[in-house]
Amino acid sequence: AHFVLPGVTGMKVWVLLHDVALCALLSTWCLRRGGSAFPAAAYAWNPLVILEYAGSGHHDPIALLPLALAFFLAARRPGLSALAFAVAVLGKLLPLVALPMLWRHWPWRARGVAVAVTGAGLALFAWLALGRSSGLQAYASSWRNNELAFHYAAAWMGEPRARVATAVVIVLVALAAARWMKDAALAARAAFRTALLAGPVLHPWYLGWALVWEPLAPSWPWLLLSALALLNYGVFVPPADGGAFHLPVSWRWIEYGLPLLLAISLRRFRRSPNV
Repeated sequence: AHFVLPGVTGMKVWVLLHDVALCALLSTWCLRRGGSAFPAAAYAWNPLVILEYAGSGHHDPIALLPLALAFFLAARRPGLSALAFAVAVLGKLLPLVALPMLWRHWPWRARGVAVAVTGAGLALFAWLALGRSSGLQAYASSWRNNELAFHYAAAWMGEPRARVATAVVIVLVALAAARWMKDAALAARAAFRTALLAGPVLHPWYLGWALVWEPLAPSWPWLLLSALALLNYGVFVPPADGGAFHLPVSWRWIEYGLPLLLAISLRRFRRSPNV
């Protein structure tokens, strides 16, 4: 992208092309599942998606697209599905959360492709990330932003233990979802939701990893969270030049609490005998 069109514009165009292709893939996926293409609007028209990817140039779509493609192709073209998964992981590490769901649907040849390509790429990245100035090491050991559950977990057991406990919870949820949920895509959605809510970092653009599954079964609480996540930009008051902004815990309770209240209300409404 930099070679073709150097600078910010080139990167934004590269990200935008992936995001537009992802919207088309989600529309096709909805049709293949026997419904309308319209639910793809839950992702494509979401203001947060437009702001963060086309607007701000965050590069998550270069991993979101191959991850969605991996699930789309899992049953019919498992080899290409495994290759797409490897590309997704080498764009961002978060797609590793979806490995248990895809592993169940791949034959051994596809599993070998996924392990070989992903392993080689991650080994190279690990070697490049060695050293005290490693951004990966800093992110894994100390980076925090817009967290709520992790805020209290770290206060209770200390940050290092909380990070280990969070990783264990995410792995266990991913394995359980892969084992007990028949729909692999919805199982992946459960695992990604857990990773986002339990983890120590939830930048607004990270919610694309939850929103990408919304066309398959839209959730009003998660769509509301995608709107309230914009509070993380400073409660509409930007920080000073060069400064970092961390949303106060009281505001984080609003950000996460309102979607939680909506989820509880919807659940009780659906169970009401008068409905």
